[in-house]
Amino acid sequence: MNKNTKGKEKKEEPLYLQNISYDYIENKESKGINFNYVLNHMFFKEKNDIKRKSKKINNLKIPDELKDYKNTIQLYCKNAKLDIISKDFKLKLGKNDKLIVGLGHQNIMETSITIHKIYGVPYIPGQTLKGIFRNYIYKLNDKDIEDKELLMKVLFRENEERSGIHFFDSYPEGQYTIDTDVMNVHHQNYYSGKGKVNGEEKLIPINFYVIRNTTFPILFALEEEHVNRTIQDSEKGKNVEDIKKAISNLVHEAYTFLGIGAKTNVGYGFGQIEK
Repeated sequence: MNKNTKGKEKKEEPLYLQNISYDYIENKESKGINFNYVLNHMFFKEKNDIKRKSKKINNLKIPDELKDYKNTIQLYCKNAKLDIISKDFKLKLGKNDKLIVGLGHQNIMETSITIHKIYGVPYIPGQTLKGIFRNYIYKLNDKDIEDKELLMKVLFRENEERSGIHFFDSYPEGQYTIDTDVMNVHHQNYYSGKGKVNGEEKLIPINFYVIRNTTFPILFALEEEHVNRTIQDSEKGKNVEDIKKAISNLVHEAYTFLGIGAKTNVGYGFGQIEK
C-alpha cells in the first residue's frame, strides 16, 4: 500500500457485470440484481451440459423509476392529444396464474422471457397487447360487432400506416414473483424423423420462467382528433362515448378469450381482466 494512502479507507473496486459470479448473486438481496442480466448471462455447467439455475424469487419490487409510470403516460397522452380510455384496465395474476411473454425469444438457454434491459423487470410490450387485440378483431364476423366498419376506421384507419389506437408497455404494479416451470418433450426421435414411437424414450424436461402474483395495468388510448373526425364523417349517429365503450368492451373480450403471451392453449396468460 502506498504510504500516502496509509490510514485512509480503502475504496471499493468498481463491479463490472462480466465479473459477477452466481455466488455473488446468491449472497445478495434479489432486489439489487437486474434480472435481465441473470437471465441472459448467468448459467452453470453440470456434467458438461449447460443448465438453467432453477429458482423461485418472491416479492420482487419494481424500481423507483417505474412507480410513477402511469402518471408519465397520462402526461404524454395529454401532450400528444391522446385520450386514455383504459384508466382502470388491469390483468391480475394470482398465485395459481402464470404468465409467460417472449418464450421463444433469443436467449443463451432454450427458452426466454421478456425482461426490460434497463429496469430488469418482466413486462408486456405494447405491441404484444395491440397484436392480440387486432387478431381478435379481425377474427370476428361483421354480425359479431355492431358498426364494425366504423370501429375499424377508428382503430386502424384506412390506407394509412399508423393506427388510431395506441397500446403502451405494461409493467408490474408493486411486487411480483418470478417462478420456474417445466415442459417435457415427448417422442423426440419420432418428431425429428430419427425413429419410431416405442414407449421407451426418456422425457426431456425444459425449464422456463413464469410470472405470478402481480397486477399489470393495461393502458391504451385513442387519437382524439382522428376519432372525432371519423365519427363526424359517418352517418351512424354515434357519439364518442359510444365508441369508447365499444372499444373497451372489445379489448376486455380479446384478453379474456385469447389470453396474453405464450402457451395460452394450455392455460397460461389467463388472469382476471378488470376494467
